[in-house]
Amino acid sequence: MSGKIILTALILIGACFQLNISVKAQTKPLTAEEYFKRAEELYKKENVKGAIPLYTRAINAKPNYIDAYFSRAMAYFSIVDCKNAISDLTKVIELNPKVEKAYYTRAKCYFLIGQVELSRQDLNKMIELRPDSSDLGFDPYFALGEVNFQTGAFDQAVNALTKGIEIHPNQANYYSDRADAYRKSGNDDAAIKDYTKAISLDPKDEFTFYYRGMTYLLKKDYQSAISDFSQCIQLRPTSKSNYKARAEAYLAAADIAKAEADEQRLAELNKTNP
Repeated sequence: MSGKIILTALILIGACFQLNISVKAQTKPLTAEEYFKRAEELYKKENVKGAIPLYTRAINAKPNYIDAYFSRAMAYFSIVDCKNAISDLTKVIELNPKVEKAYYTRAKCYFLIGQVELSRQDLNKMIELRPDSSDLGFDPYFALGEVNFQTGAFDQAVNALTKGIEIHPNQANYYSDRADAYRKSGNDDAAIKDYTKAISLDPKDEFTFYYRGMTYLLKKDYQSAISDFSQCIQLRPTSKSNYKARAEAYLAAADIAKAEADEQRLAELNKTNP
């Protein structure tokens, strides 16, 4: 009888020992790479808030894990947490000063928080690293043009966008943005030329027709303005701004009846969509 008791006790001790080993195996910390892989899976599923703590664990396990810093920065950027995104991107650049996309994304963050000069510096640095960005899927020249335009540096915006057009000659938005910069700097003829090129590349862009029409209106080419605003109305018949602009053009052309008709249509739209 005592032998059976001893045997049972040994079996129980052995089972407890095996269980303890199993528990320890299950609670073994993941490696940095494993945390990173899990974070990436969550991020791809758009579970950003779930991914960020796992990127952090990957970084804690491997303090100079550049991929984890960059991916966490992109996660922060996706939820417009620019402060933390900038911090992580700065670390990426510290670890490897040649990561072009880190400069590009940090520039966008700086721009969003109003640090325009820092944004411009990062874009210029990226251009210095990669003057031809045609294979990157994003263009610092276009972004630099936007930064310059928003800060009133219209000539600099034209220069940046011209460089972008050299690399991307068939992108309608490059021409329309450069046209906006030309228009703001008072070069209406160059603006119309670029708007026209943009329309040839994207004939369904209502806003390009609209701003070309406004430029024609400023040049007192009323018939061309009316034609562009009519195209805008065809593309978006419920737009109040399009009817208002065409009414102004008709009025400037002394076509009172058509101006009044557009104003009547505008009044109707105001009733249905105040």
